[in-house]
Amino acid sequence: PSPPPPSPSPPSPSPPPPSLPPPSLPGEVAVPASSFDLEVGSTRRQRALAAINLETIEASVIQSFADGTPPVTVTAEQLTLEDLGDRKVRVTIVPTEGGPTAEAITAAAKDSSFLISIAVELGSVVRFDVPPATIIVTVAPPPPSSPQSPPAPPLSPLPPSPPDCELELAALTARNAYLVAEILRLGGNASAYPSVPGEGGDTSTPSPSLPPLSPSPPSPPPPSPSPPLPSPPSLPSLEPIPESGIAVLSGAARAATPLFCLWPGDEAVTSSDGVSQQ
Repeated sequence: PSPPPPSPSPPSPSPPPPSLPPPSLPGEVAVPASSFDLEVGSTRRQRALAAINLETIEASVIQSFADGTPPVTVTAEQLTLEDLGDRKVRVTIVPTEGGPTAEAITAAAKDSSFLISIAVELGSVVRFDVPPATIIVTVAPPPPSSPQSPPAPPLSPLPPSPPDCELELAALTARNAYLVAEILRLGGNASAYPSVPGEGGDTSTPSPSLPPLSPSPPSPPPPSPSPPLPSPPSLPSLEPIPESGIAVLSGAARAATPLFCLWPGDEAVTSSDGVSQQ
């Protein structure tokens, strides 16, 4: 007898769905995104990618999504362009909250009109080197917004400053009042200053009050009078010379030798010069 047929093998289990890549840095999150690779100028015109600005490709991708049916709105902040070389560029689009999902963006990129619109925008032949697909990317969360500082309290208004002429007038008035006070303190006449109140001048503008004057130091006492000078010795009273005269003798001679004679009227004679020898 023939052997029995082999029993059918159980069906192999389906592979598990790909797990999300773990975040590499604290705070990073894994989110779905749409990605595809474009090859520009690969046929006919052979326009090298190096001659095309990546900003031009970015603008053409944004415009092609906006021109699709239905239109899809993406912004430059959502796009990341990577130059792969050899006329190829990778485009990754991360959806934003409230905007189209990654699946909707991928579906719009798969529409045939999307590549045609990019080719028209760039003026070159464009094809997919890697078709659009939804992938998982790791992105960093947006930086936390700094707390707004409380508004500064309003500044108190400054008092209005008087005009320059009023300031100058106040300074001159104060100086004038000080000078008048000094004149009055020293016992002088202040009538030459008509702006002083009470002196007959204009009293409509009161002078600013002055601080009290410090008392002047007491004046030193007058010097004591010097003692009176001694009076010169009184001269002996002159006696009149008698009529007979007076003979003046020489004191150097032994004998009484008369030198000259003094007669009435010669009382003030003190020398023999010019005196008669008789």
